[in-house]
Amino acid sequence: DLLLSLPQELRIQILVNLSLDDILSLRRCSAAFNQLVKSCESPVVRHHVRNILTDLEVKLYPAPAPMEADLNYLLNLRHREIVVRKLAKQMCDFVAIDVLKRNNARRRKEFEPRYRHMYSKMLPLLLILGQFFESFRKSVLDRCFANSSPDKKFRLVPGTTVWDEQLAIMDQYKKQQLLDCYHMYGFILQVFERKLRPPRFNQLLNRFLPGYNRRPASTKEIETTLILGGIDAVRQILLPRTYVERRRALSTFLGGLDPAMDHRWERNWRR
Repeated sequence: DLLLSLPQELRIQILVNLSLDDILSLRRCSAAFNQLVKSCESPVVRHHVRNILTDLEVKLYPAPAPMEADLNYLLNLRHREIVVRKLAKQMCDFVAIDVLKRNNARRRKEFEPRYRHMYSKMLPLLLILGQFFESFRKSVLDRCFANSSPDKKFRLVPGTTVWDEQLAIMDQYKKQQLLDCYHMYGFILQVFERKLRPPRFNQLLNRFLPGYNRRPASTKEIETTLILGGIDAVRQILLPRTYVERRRALSTFLGGLDPAMDHRWERNWRR
């Protein structure tokens, strides 16, 4: 009650000094606090842009105009940050465990400094790649839906169909960022292809397991996943521990984009 009775200027000063998690918790307390947070959304967003968000985040995802700023902007950035951090950890775990065989606690502890360094270097690159795929997906889907036939049966045609748009997206990045992201993209493809390839030491029993698919993921499947799903889809597909589960996750994602397999396909494409 004391907070609600304060002048608006003091309310704003209090809210801008709270973390985003605290603001969200406050918003859930009551309808009155929800209305309080809603009335202060624009100052809160401006404070985060000036003092909390990184320069790269603000450059890749510019803040909306003051009159249009709301917490959705910060929440979307928070979601992207979580996705980037989780995928970076998956990439680092692949290097540590699959490549360098740091399989026990002692060897992992010895590798920890390089692990943290590698993790910190991946974060900005994955954020840039995430923004690129978001923008590229929008260009591809705009072209597909604009040229679709009346029966809505159209195919995804990536690559040179939106080459001009692709160049326009890349123009916003620095040359060194483009080079680093190019190498990071190649590494993601290597990990993705490796994790979606059946193990060489297949046992005879595995071939008769439900859902087991001996065929590696095709280039088209990987390309479609990256374009329409971005790094979030990559993270979710790589999350399962076994090849069978990862292959099933890929099939589920691609099936959700097929009009013949999922009635929600158009919503999935636009998501």
